[in-house]
Amino acid sequence: MLKKLQNLPEGKKKLILWIIIIILAIGLFYLLIKNFQKRMENLKGREQGEEFKIPSLKESIEKEFKELEMPKIEMPEIDQEKLEEFKEKLKEEQTR
Repeated sequence: MLKKLQNLPEGKKKLILWIIIIILAIGLFYLLIKNFQKRMENLKGREQGEEFKIPSLKESIEKEFKELEMPKIEMPEIDQEKLEEFKEKLKEEQTR
């Protein structure tokens, strides 16, 4: 059989190759869909567990963040004169 394939013209070899690739792609796509369906069924099972008020990680994290207080950062105000002095110092340092 291998000799028959080797003796085929180039066009027929490519056609056979593409047919094999398409069949494999369809098979992999089928497995992908089945796997996706199983995952969706598992997800539905998890949602049923939420009906029993099982605490979730998301709820625990949200509760912890609500209790945290963000630190307040105060920025000192710089008037125009101080800003100009700072610019002059920068220019002097750059020229050195």
